[in-house]
Amino acid sequence: MITVSPTSASMTLGATLQVTASKTAKWESDNPAIATVNQSGLVQAGNGDASNPYFVTGGIAVISATELRADGSPTGAPATCRITVLGTGTRPYLTAVNEAAIWQNRL
Repeated sequence: MITVSPTSASMTLGATLQVTASKTAKWESDNPAIATVNQSGLVQAGNGDASNPYFVTGGIAVISATELRADGSPTGAPATCRITVLGTGTRPYLTAVNEAAIWQNRL
């Protein structure tokens, strides 16, 4: 039976996290738009697009590690890590426009 650590984590947009498995595994993300994972278990939040100002809502991705047999075929049920990606919460361009409008109305 395979296990992973951690089993859940919260991440900010663009952050990375190393997830480890107890055995050799094939790694997958069920939602690569929210988080990707490479075959070493390195998770990247937001598909690596930390510059995207429109990623505001965040989301959840489940990272799975499936144990592999010596021949490379999967065996058993995967272990999972639930990743919550926190969105930016703002749209910088709109914030700047709104701030300018507020200052203009004060004059």
